[in-house]
Amino acid sequence: MVSAVRFCPSANLIIIIKTINQKLPASLIISISGIRGIVGKDFDRATVKTLLYGYVQLLGKGLFVLAGDSRSHTPKIQQWVADELVNLGCDVIDAGLEPTPTLNIAVPKFKARGGIIVSASHNPKEYNGLKFFDSTGHYLDQKKLNKLLTLYRGRHKKKKTANAGLANVRV
Repeated sequence: MVSAVRFCPSANLIIIIKTINQKLPASLIISISGIRGIVGKDFDRATVKTLLYGYVQLLGKGLFVLAGDSRSHTPKIQQWVADELVNLGCDVIDAGLEPTPTLNIAVPKFKARGGIIVSASHNPKEYNGLKFFDSTGHYLDQKKLNKLLTLYRGRHKKKKTANAGLANVRV
């Protein structure tokens, strides 16, 4: 469960700050087979961008295979994914419109770090999502998914300005 994921600060530095901890929208559907939500409501470009940050932190920079289903908003979301992966220093093979099992084969064939398919499976048409694959072509297991969600949450911890009277304290 997302509520069990915790962000752990560095062991050799205590930072005393106020944080804004943006959580994943509670309405998202989260499982090892993907993270899905209603496009434009709880599944938007900002959510995609930050999930990809966590994903690349988890698997490392490198080559990723990207594909999507036939939903009307999939091409737009595929472009968001491709743009963000490139911004994060990765290479992308965009396979276009493909069924999910294609990534099970394509990721190891191209020796990619991982793969992402833009799909919401059987959910209604207003939904879409991201299905994350590791280098073996399998979905991220629960441990890796939890780590990705931890990295997502860590990305959303923001410092307030120095004018707020907050300070960094070294141990």
